[in-house]
Amino acid sequence: MKKFISIFISAVLLLSVAGIGMFAYADIKQTPACGDFRYFVLPDGTARIVDYTGSDETVTIPSTVNGYAVTIIDRAAFHDCMTLKHVTIPEGVKEIGSFAFGWCENLESAVIPESVENLEAWSFYMCRPLKNIVVPKNVKKIDKYAFYGCNFEYISIFNPQCDISDKDSIYYKGGTIYGFKNSTAQEYAEKYGRTFVAFDDCPHIWNDGVITKPASCLETGIKTFTCNICRKTYTEVVPKTTHNYRFCNETSEENSEKYLCYDCTVCHERVKEPASTVVSQFDNFLCYNTADVPLGQGYMFDFNGDGIINMRDYQYILKYC
Repeated sequence: MKKFISIFISAVLLLSVAGIGMFAYADIKQTPACGDFRYFVLPDGTARIVDYTGSDETVTIPSTVNGYAVTIIDRAAFHDCMTLKHVTIPEGVKEIGSFAFGWCENLESAVIPESVENLEAWSFYMCRPLKNIVVPKNVKKIDKYAFYGCNFEYISIFNPQCDISDKDSIYYKGGTIYGFKNSTAQEYAEKYGRTFVAFDDCPHIWNDGVITKPASCLETGIKTFTCNICRKTYTEVVPKTTHNYRFCNETSEENSEKYLCYDCTVCHERVKEPASTVVSQFDNFLCYNTADVPLGQGYMFDFNGDGIINMRDYQYILKYC
């Protein structure tokens, strides 16, 4: 019974905005399409996504559709998309419309970009599995019931002056509101009895990190970790990599012994090996590897440079020995 009532209310609310939303278009199926996205071109030459026709679990909304920059995710564009689990909204989008992701009952994560300024009413209505959300610093307004039905563990609000709808239920009770001290987020939390934690006191939940500077054989790299709650970062050093040696089609001779020369493709350091040793090692290698072997398994035997190691390399190297 509760489910029926909730669906009925949702339908009434959706129809109340539809007249100026998705049904404002004579026939949504006649709007232009770009892949799984239907869109409408605005007078300023940008586009609003009006409908998603796909069924993917993970969706990255394009920043442009047929050359038009996407600035709005329209009312009900993804409404009732039951397959959607993860969505990334691109930079450049300024508004997420009413019911844009309403009733996406399997939505687990949503990435809102820094460019978004407005979260309209019911924009993520009844996205029950959505456990957390980060509201970026440029969001000026969180309208009524924007996250109603989301069972948040936490919500982070980065605009200290964000206009938060004066309603108890922008989302279900429970969960923690993170924000700046003396912010509207703190005022809202205190007014409606929600738990508030300032970013300064954040317990930090770190992501898996991304390589922000690749390591090489010349220098160490950097891996950056970001707190999912407050966006604070820290870095770790990534050790130097090993050299990537390749046969350089040259030989040298020392004390009547022939050597094969290898150059590192990154730093150009040169090393040499006795040709007799290489042939012996290759003989042994071929005894245990009768099929083609791809690179990346610790061998320097791709002498002809075709990306695989096989008898052709053996025949090639014999020319130099």
